[in-house]
This record gives sequence, structure tokens and C-alpha cells, in this order.
Amino acid sequence: MKTTDLQDLIDWEAIMPMPRCAGGHDKQMRGLFKGATVLAHWNDGKYSGTVATAVRLKDGRYCWYQDSYGSCSGCDAWEYAKAEDVRALCIRLACDASVFDTRMEMLADMRKKDPASWRNEAGHELAGMIESNMEKTWKANE
Repeated sequence: MKTTDLQDLIDWEAIMPMPRCAGGHDKQMRGLFKGATVLAHWNDGKYSGTVATAVRLKDGRYCWYQDSYGSCSGCDAWEYAKAEDVRALCIRLACDASVFDTRMEMLADMRKKDPASWRNEAGHELAGMIESNMEKTWKANE
């Protein structure tokens, strides 16, 4: 489910002073929403590629979002971005995020296979990280 209400949760005070550089904007992805708990974060680590994050929002909902990145200012929108560009990039991330009431709904969405989508690899990687952490938590609580 896509929603626009996430724009109100963007942590502008944290995002705006963050460094703006190419290569995945990991800090911005992890810190996008105020009060959110990061469940998993993945950067494919390539010269240019995909970065994705899954969070539990302060209100208890779950969401995941992803973006692409480049290696220089010519191919990465975050490199040397002006304040208005950063605002637009964050709003786009928030509007494109998939939001769910439960963690299991989010995991099911991440595991969907769509041959025409670049979401597959990011979703599968995030789901694997979350499931691994859930398993460790269950074993620790046995």
C-alpha cells in the first residue's frame, strides 16, 4: 500500500544537515522518518546501484523503501544537492514507500516476484535480514 501521509513523518531536522554524497545515501535512508526503528538496511555496494531500508514507524506500522544511486554528481541526485532538491528527494522516497500494518505483510510484499521490477533483489535481501534477526530473537527468548 502506498500512502502520502509519510511526508509528515520525515525527520527534516536530521536529514537536512546530513552529508550529501554519491554512493547510496545510507544515512538519509536510515534516518528518513522521525522515531522510526530500522529493521534492515541494504546497499548492494556496486559502483552504482540500489539501496533499500525497512523500518517500523513510531505509530507501529511497517514500511520499506528503496532508491538507486550513482557514483558521481552526474549520476547521483544526492551529490551536492541543494536544500530544495533534498526535500524533493525525501518526499519522493516517502511517497514511494510501501506501508503495512504488520511485519508479516511487509515481508510478503518483499518476497513478491516481479520479473519486470528492480524491487526483487532489494526486497529479498531486506526480508532475509529481517527474518534472520527474528530467528535470533526467538532463539534468545527460548
